[in-house]
Amino acid sequence: MNFSASPIRRLTHRRPRFSLPDHYPRERPVRDRCLELEQVIASRAREGGLGLDDTLRLFDELLPCARPESVRAFNHTLNALSRAPGEGSSTSDRVISRFNLMNRAPSNKFSTFHSPPKTGWMVNGIIINQLLDGLYDAKRVSEAMDMMIRQMPEFGCTPDVFSYNRILKGFCNERRLEEAHELLRIMADDGGISFPPDVVSYNTVINGFLGEGQVDTAYSLFLEMKVWGISPNVVTYNTVIHGLCKAQAVHRAEGVFQQMIRDGVKPNIKTYSCLIHGYCSMGQWEKVFQMCNEMSTHGLEPDAVTYGSLLNYLCKNGGCTYARKIFYSMIERGIEPNVTVYDILLHGYAAKGALADMHDLLDVMATNGISPNHHIFNIVFCAYAKGGMIDEAMHIFDRMRQQGTSLNVVNYGALIDVLCKLGRVDDALLKFNTMINEGVPPNIVVFNSALWTVHCW
Repeated sequence: MNFSASPIRRLTHRRPRFSLPDHYPRERPVRDRCLELEQVIASRAREGGLGLDDTLRLFDELLPCARPESVRAFNHTLNALSRAPGEGSSTSDRVISRFNLMNRAPSNKFSTFHSPPKTGWMVNGIIINQLLDGLYDAKRVSEAMDMMIRQMPEFGCTPDVFSYNRILKGFCNERRLEEAHELLRIMADDGGISFPPDVVSYNTVINGFLGEGQVDTAYSLFLEMKVWGISPNVVTYNTVIHGLCKAQAVHRAEGVFQQMIRDGVKPNIKTYSCLIHGYCSMGQWEKVFQMCNEMSTHGLEPDAVTYGSLLNYLCKNGGCTYARKIFYSMIERGIEPNVTVYDILLHGYAAKGALADMHDLLDVMATNGISPNHHIFNIVFCAYAKGGMIDEAMHIFDRMRQQGTSLNVVNYGALIDVLCKLGRVDDALLKFNTMINEGVPPNIVVFNSALWTVHCW
């Protein structure tokens, strides 16, 4: 792919020329004008005064009269553009489009840029890495790869391990895992590359394969690290343990955990939380308590994620009463339950029809300043409706609205559907009108319920 030929037409129009201060003569030779612009850019960069609009104008003014030494000024402008406020893709497009303008400059007018070995025109490696970041943000990994392999050497830049790690991350995010694996292999085998992979390189690719459920490949890469003299860090171990536990390969995760201890890498809360979640999913309750005790021995306290795993296991296996005790012990230890913890407990109560316990827990949520989300609303509402307590369900619906919960079409749809099935036509139409007045557009399910209501009415 020829990166320099990438069309970005909307960004290549000429902007108004930058207006120099009045004391500068207007009819100076091109070289003097170039020097003046370089000085303005350098001064603004030192003072931190290169705003977005000024940077774009200065860049467009300097480009036609640039000389080999203008590289410093261009680096300042590209750096300012990469740091300018804006959404990721718009920032990336600005940087990439200016780089393309430099790359497309006519050779007879701007030959210094096209022959760096002869003239010494060198684009700063930091700027190239920022361009790689821009292409990565814009999900244009193939162009980033082309820039790193082909164009960086042309501009006198040698790709470093950070450059390669950006490409690896891009490949993994686009699920191009085989290409990421091949690039990692090229780095590890050297093949003329001066920067072999580091722990971040392997962590990135291992995480990519685990995210796609390719546990064996990820585990092989983990074992391969030591062959190349790369020591796994706590991020590596946590990634592998989490992936293995998620795949219910808890026995292998235990082996990785023991290796972590032997290698002198200190486990953190996330390490134990992953193992506790794995043991919970396998129903190995004794192991769960063993991990909790081991955490305390090492001076680590379970966090909300760890408690969430415990509560989830208990609630799914009929242990809601014991789960509530753990919930209160969590609060006594000064750990604030998050909305996920409440969600787990409420779901457990709903499954066993413990409506009074649900009501009490909602009061605890309100006392602790936790606003119910849409999922919690649906859990509570459906539990009351299932129990034939539609008036209480409607009361909860109204109370959540009063507490500022922004109810969506799914919430309204569930309520309208139940009211219709119970023959509460007037109430159903009232909620339908409330939904419209609050700016929540109905979907096809809500319309069908409303039409059925009108038909029956």
